[in-house]
Amino acid sequence: MLKSLDDDAHVKTRLCQYEAVNNEKGVAIAKQFVLGKYDGQNAILRKYNLATHDSRYKEKIAKLTSHKMNPTLRRRLMAYESKFT
Repeated sequence: MLKSLDDDAHVKTRLCQYEAVNNEKGVAIAKQFVLGKYDGQNAILRKYNLATHDSRYKEKIAKLTSHKMNPTLRRRLMAYESKFT
């Protein structure tokens, strides 16, 4: 959906994005992106009767916890995501 932005709407959006990086909400969003990729890739693999990704990855991603997005968590999420190609 396209909508016009108020003059300061972009600034408010950007500030919320920066705040999300430094709290649990940002971690939850990042985990959902990776889990979404996992589910999407498995759906495609099932469609073509290919072996799906190990379900242990989904459990490992769900167990990741942090109060903010730190470099270690970011690397771990990116490593898991890279496996779902």
